[in-house]
Amino acid sequence: MKYLSINAFAKMCGVTKHTLYHYEDVGLFKPVYVSEKGYRYYSYRQYDQMRFILTLRELDIPIEGIKAYMAMSDEGIADFFSENIQKIEMKIRKMQQMKKYMEKLIRQSENMKTMRTGEVFIEELPEMKIFRSQILKKASDYEQGLKEYAGFLCEHKVEADRVIGECMRLDRIREKKYFEYAYVFIESEDTAQYNDQISGGRYLSLYYSGSYEDCYKGYELLIETAKQRNMKLDEYGYEIYVTNNILVQDENAQITKIFARILEE
Repeated sequence: MKYLSINAFAKMCGVTKHTLYHYEDVGLFKPVYVSEKGYRYYSYRQYDQMRFILTLRELDIPIEGIKAYMAMSDEGIADFFSENIQKIEMKIRKMQQMKKYMEKLIRQSENMKTMRTGEVFIEELPEMKIFRSQILKKASDYEQGLKEYAGFLCEHKVEADRVIGECMRLDRIREKKYFEYAYVFIESEDTAQYNDQISGGRYLSLYYSGSYEDCYKGYELLIETAKQRNMKLDEYGYEIYVTNNILVQDENAQITKIFARILEE
């Protein structure tokens, strides 16, 4: 049988010879023959095994796990494959979610170029089915409100690409109780999985540019505009986060959409 030198075998497998040295040191993969002078030689038949090991490493399967697989009997191999198929499927789902999130960030980045912040406008919005939290505890400041918000997202494992927002009673803004949000919500992708909805209709809206802590100024502007135009607003207002610290690093340049339904006379 013809043997390959460590350099030739490494080149064929697309790795460095240092990788082969490392795998030998940890007992994962060894050459078929070591000469008296210490030269290492590999067989062509080892190629498939090495490529499979490299694939498992790309899937973040630890070396100890791969070593356990190499020592398995034929009966245990199917279980090993089944277990790791589940891990691969989970990784695929996470990568698909990240892809969707990056695509969303691209769209948001493009929309920001034409977005006119600070201007109140009227728009027609469709009904939005949502999954919302329980009524939040009264927050006395921004940090406490943020903890309530983060807790809800963590509890329900909300994906980064979902529409996320909060609901505010407008009378709390009028009373200058700026952090007493009613609830946190996420837009429901599965129409069978929701527990509330934001009604469709005519809305008074604006894109507020500023820190999240100062979003109450956007609500105040909506309330004042409605008063000037003799409009009556619903008791609730909503905010949806257009940007975050990934898209815009300056916290004073974050963009939040704030809107409240106009009640028809």
